[in-house]
Amino acid sequence: MTFDVDVDWPGHHCHGILTDEHPRSSGFRPVLVFCGQAYGPAALMPNLKITATWRKARTGPVWDFIQKAIDAGYPIEVHAIG
Repeated sequence: MTFDVDVDWPGHHCHGILTDEHPRSSGFRPVLVFCGQAYGPAALMPNLKITATWRKARTGPVWDFIQKAIDAGYPIEVHAIG
């Protein structure tokens, strides 16, 4: 699965993806891909924030995927719209 996210850290903003389809996502653990690189939670720079915007309730396969990334240690804020 792949999910679009916003990635912010002091002085920078870019779009990225959380995915378990990248070769570095061994064991089906999500990786964060942005600026052409794949990162695990331990490799992220300090003060980095990931924002996931989602239009549905916190249920179903998409939420399970986002929750798996949160459980893995990614600093994700979920913003629900609609």
